[in-house]
Amino acid sequence: MEKKVHLQQIGKVKAIEAGNITVGMTLVWNFGTTSKVIDIKPRGNSQIVITEAYESGTYQRILSKKRLVAFA
Repeated sequence: MEKKVHLQQIGKVKAIEAGNITVGMTLVWNFGTTSKVIDIKPRGNSQIVITEAYESGTYQRILSKKRLVAFA
């Protein structure tokens, strides 16, 4: 069964659990903002820290491995 998440101004889109994100993936956020994953590090047993590249620079985000994240 395909997982989906609802994004503001976009609607329902395909999603995966954050624990399955890989370097090089393009993630989609509310209002259609996109980012490219450039690094992933574990943070304990249930979280990861991803480093994302945006047009304006890089940003680190802490995610639960079970959180659904939209991707392109």
